[in-house]
Amino acid sequence: MQVRACDARPNVEPLCSNADVIIFDVRDVHRFVMRTSGVQLAQIYDHEKDIARVLRQYTGPCSVIVMERVVEVNEKAKKNDQRSYDVYWYAINPTTQRICRKLEFR
Repeated sequence: MQVRACDARPNVEPLCSNADVIIFDVRDVHRFVMRTSGVQLAQIYDHEKDIARVLRQYTGPCSVIVMERVVEVNEKAKKNDQRSYDVYWYAINPTTQRICRKLEFR
């Protein structure tokens, strides 16, 4: 899809710009979850690229790995006061520009 945006300045011809836009509709069939425990939230974000590199070996041609969100898990009995997080990911096939379904992974 292409988008066109223009400013609206009074008494001056508007300046406009065009851009290509790709819209991804990420659903549960695309997401995969990694549960972490015993790490701090900042460490997850600091190592996002490293984690994605490791996950890439399991996603076949879907080599663009994107972290969607991180959610703290509220477990009733936390061991040693360690926090757990669910890290939600999805993968994109760079050749087709499609979000891959979990069934397409190795």
